[in-house]
Amino acid sequence: ILKAGVPMIIIPFFGDQPFNATLAEYLGIGISIRFREFVTEFKEAFDKIMGSNSYQENAQRIAKAIKKAKYGQIDIFLDIVKKAIEEQVEEESRFPEMPLNVTTEYLELDELDTIVGKFLKRISSSKTKC
Repeated sequence: ILKAGVPMIIIPFFGDQPFNATLAEYLGIGISIRFREFVTEFKEAFDKIMGSNSYQENAQRIAKAIKKAKYGQIDIFLDIVKKAIEEQVEEESRFPEMPLNVTTEYLELDELDTIVGKFLKRISSSKTKC
C-alpha cells in the first residue's frame, strides 16, 4: 500500500501492527482504529481521510521515495540468495548476514529516515516521562 501511495485505515491486532499503525498516523498517511471500535469509528475515519488532501499527499510523497529507491526488498533478498550460493553455504542459517549495507542512503530514503527517526525519538522520550 505504501508503494501505491494510498492512505490507509489500519486495524491493528497484534505483533508489530500497533507500532506500524502509530507510525502511519504520525506520518499522516493513515488512521488507526481499534478493532473493537471498528463499526462505530470506520465511517468517521473514512470521511476524515477522504475529506483531507494531506493524507493523499503524504502517501504519494512516501510512494515516490519508495519507487525511486535503488533496491527493494526483492533485490535485497536476491542478493542474500546469491551470496549464499557463491559461498556454498552448507548449514542452514535463520538470519543470514546481509550482503549489502542497507542504509537510508542505500535505499535513497533520507527524508523518510529523518521522519521515522524523529518518531522513534518522540516515542522513547515519552516512555521515559511516564
